[in-house]
Amino acid sequence: MVTARSGDLLLVRLAHGDDLLAGLESALVAEGVDSGVLVGAVGMLSDVKLGYYAGDGRYEVFDVGEEVELCSANGNISSFEGDYVIHMHVTAGRRGGAAVAGHLVSAKVHMTGELAVMVSEVGMVRKVDEDTGLKLLWFEKGTDDRR
Repeated sequence: MVTARSGDLLLVRLAHGDDLLAGLESALVAEGVDSGVLVGAVGMLSDVKLGYYAGDGRYEVFDVGEEVELCSANGNISSFEGDYVIHMHVTAGRRGGAAVAGHLVSAKVHMTGELAVMVSEVGMVRKVDEDTGLKLLWFEKGTDDRR
């Protein structure tokens, strides 16, 4: 793993074979980052599992089944009960140009993984929402306009 930081921008390069989510979390820990926005990522992935939220707290998880180009990724970094939550959605390109996309459940870096995180001074935490049962995003410096 290689990292560089300038102000609120954290750049991360993961190596072939690294677990994408665990590698990103290691970089966040090393840099003391607990909240942020994943503004992009490129590279190649293998052993990719994506999810589609099916409701009632369930994800339909599917194995992509081949090495793919990581064409785009976005999401956020927060915490739930003291643990990191990396909520990432990806679009990946298959050989021949077809795309597959969804909630990233797991992936290994194939060749390289290059990520950019905008570090947030606003603390982001997850709390269980009583209405949906989901761990929704809340902000430590913000307002709750639900009435």
